[in-house]
Amino acid sequence: MRSTFNPLSNPMKRIYTTLLFFLLFTSAFAQQDFRKGYIIQNGDTLRGFVDYRGDRRSARVTSFKPTLESQEHNFGPDAISGYGFEVENKLFESKSIPATSPDTQTHALFLNTLVKGHASIYYYRDAQDVEHYYLSMNDGALVELLEQEYRRQDPETGKNYKVVNKIFINTLANAFSACSSLSEARFKQLRLSANSLTDIALAYNQCVDPASLVHEQEKRKMKVIVGPVAAITSSTCLVLK
Repeated sequence: MRSTFNPLSNPMKRIYTTLLFFLLFTSAFAQQDFRKGYIIQNGDTLRGFVDYRGDRRSARVTSFKPTLESQEHNFGPDAISGYGFEVENKLFESKSIPATSPDTQTHALFLNTLVKGHASIYYYRDAQDVEHYYLSMNDGALVELLEQEYRRQDPETGKNYKVVNKIFINTLANAFSACSSLSEARFKQLRLSANSLTDIALAYNQCVDPASLVHEQEKRKMKVIVGPVAAITSSTCLVLK
């Protein structure tokens, strides 16, 4: 009778299974980074430690511990009104995201509050790694700040180039029309980025009411990417009302 050797016999299988679960557990645990922070629930601020994670997870869920030795509790944007980190001065607020088309519905997310005042700027990164920015005036409805990119062909040379339609510039110019010191040239220099939007919102808040600033997050460090750059034409129609 011929015998065969099974490398995954019952004792070995138990060892491999135990090792696999151990690796998965330690990997998940290693990603956790609890820092001093708070959650806002039913109008009360509960201080403790909040798990500091990446942009995509931060928009969907947060983990909180009253103490480092406590059991963690997970909260979504429907359960609490926000959370934050004390040392990093980062604030996330639960907001209802407006539908982008008739086929989509509004949904709640934790938005990173870059600036909060008469003009507030919010940010989140979606599951496809796309960044979204929103404007709220006087705690009103969110308006997404958009730009569109498309390709256009030069009729003379036949070469294709990228065109960027900076729709968000007109949105901000109309919203900030109460501040006459913000020039058209200032708006045309804007980029759809956290730092650029933070700067213009701070300038507006300072202009209309210097004491109105409630929150300002530390600016992000800029990354310099060296490589070929496609030609970009900004087709922005700036209409000040």
